[in-house]
Amino acid sequence: MKKAIAAGTLAVGLAVVLSGCFVMRTLTYKDDTFKAGEKGIAKITVAGDTTDVMRGPPPAEYPFFLLVTEGGSTLANGGKFDTEGVFDGPVPLVKDATIAEFAADPCEETVPVARRGILDDQTAVVTEDPFVASNPRKFMDVKLQIRATETGNADGLGIFMGSWVDDGDGVPEDEDATDDRYACQPPYASVIRIKGGDPVH
Repeated sequence: MKKAIAAGTLAVGLAVVLSGCFVMRTLTYKDDTFKAGEKGIAKITVAGDTTDVMRGPPPAEYPFFLLVTEGGSTLANGGKFDTEGVFDGPVPLVKDATIAEFAADPCEETVPVARRGILDDQTAVVTEDPFVASNPRKFMDVKLQIRATETGNADGLGIFMGSWVDDGDGVPEDEDATDDRYACQPPYASVIRIKGGDPVH
C-alpha cells in the first residue's frame, strides 16, 4: 500500500499563485518499503509559477528539494523534475552540497520556533538548469531519489521544497553576501520503512 500525504495548506498554495515559486502538493512512494542502503523513489506532484522571473541569468529560478532525516537517509542523483514535460522538463535533479548549506536557514525558518535547530545533516538536489513554469494550475510530476539508511527498520523524513533565485553567475551563494535568494515552503513530514537494516545500537 502506498503512503500518501495530503496537499499543502491554502496559505502556501496562495503564495505560489501570488508570488511565483514552487510548492509540493502530494507525496507518495513507488514502493512501500525501501531496501537498506539502496535508492527508492518518492513521487511528488508540484505546482509552480515563474512568470515573474525571466529565464536565464540574471535572474533565474532553480527548484530544489532539501531532506533532513532522523536516521541518515539522503537524497541521491537520478531524480527527475517535471517528468511528463508539462513545462520545461523533464530535467535531472542533481545533488548540491552548497544548496544544502545556503538553503538550510531559509528552510528552517518555515519550522515552528520550538522545533528549529534540526537542520544539521541535510542533503539537497536541484535542477541542473533554470526552470520555467507559467501556470500554477498545471501540476508537474517529480521522481525524487532517496537512498535509505543502512541502520534500523524505519527513518523519519522532513522534505522541504524551495527555489534558488540566482543572481546571474550560475553559482549558488550566500544570500547575505550576494543577490542570490532562497525561498522555502514548510516541510512534509513522513516515515519510510526499511528492509534489511543493521540493528540500532
